[in-house]
Amino acid sequence: MDRSIVQTAVIGFFVIFLTLLPSPARAVADGDMDGIPDALELALAQRFFPILNLHCGSYEGLAYGDRRQLYGHAVSGYPNSSNGRIPFVAHPYSPGNGYDCAEPYQCIEIRYGVAWNWDLGDNILGGSHRGDSEFYAILVARKDTDGSEWGVSWAVAQNDVNQWRLMKEFMAAHWKTAVDSSSFRRQGNNGTTTYQRVWCAEGKHGMYPTQSACNSGGFENADDCSDNRCDIRADVYLDVQNIGELTVPLNRYIPYPAASKTSSPSGSYDVWSGLKFGESGDYKSRLTSSLAWCAGSSWYCAQSACRPGDRVVEYHSPGCALISPFGGNLCESVACY
Repeated sequence: MDRSIVQTAVIGFFVIFLTLLPSPARAVADGDMDGIPDALELALAQRFFPILNLHCGSYEGLAYGDRRQLYGHAVSGYPNSSNGRIPFVAHPYSPGNGYDCAEPYQCIEIRYGVAWNWDLGDNILGGSHRGDSEFYAILVARKDTDGSEWGVSWAVAQNDVNQWRLMKEFMAAHWKTAVDSSSFRRQGNNGTTTYQRVWCAEGKHGMYPTQSACNSGGFENADDCSDNRCDIRADVYLDVQNIGELTVPLNRYIPYPAASKTSSPSGSYDVWSGLKFGESGDYKSRLTSSLAWCAGSSWYCAQSACRPGDRVVEYHSPGCALISPFGGNLCESVACY
């Protein structure tokens, strides 16, 4: 018998065999090899991409100034940045304290590179420059801390984006500068199933949880979210692009910021290169630097051991002498949620 006929028959048999297998037995695409299916990473990134509230009118004489700079957003009739993409990374998260996010794949961190063609500066100090590498991060979970109130197994959650809840956000604003105004926002132990609104400062694009926080941010409170605002999301959240992990990159290139604020991005920028994004900071550090998701939120005294997951700040602390003749232990409450 012709060998090619035999080979074709064998291949055909295995194709039919694989299609008859139950879905869990089939290979699940995981291009960055972090244990999370690529389809789930994309679905989560799109589902929880925030509403970006930004200045919508003319800015320093430039019509639709901020809107035209936002990667992925189109402004009809004007050169804009709609060809840009929003890079994101998603990977399992655990603080390693044995209590919070303790199960495998219980929590996932997602970071978005909310990229802008130009930083337009502020109307007090100026400072416009090519490229603006802002970022926004979220922590999502498939169950509460110990699973006593809500949640499902990883076997279920890995195939159903609706089983995940947004627990906490990080909004970068002048990140790691002398006027760092970055902040976290908690959604409580029950989380939320809906995306949130963040306020982007006029011209500078730093992100804030509220309008008042924005108006109090930056150098000498120069950031401004006071007027002519609009919500942008519909044509941007679908432009998120999974760039994989630093060690196992996927689609790592996005357009490079244009030479002028009235031109569209072009060429290519390697998000993992560590190079500056135009004249703004690099994206590699923004997408890999550790974020304090589970930083201590309060201190308390305990007669003996601290609560599970919390840490001892000082044994036999004199400040806790009222609860023990030897001084109780000073504990720090640690909560990812």
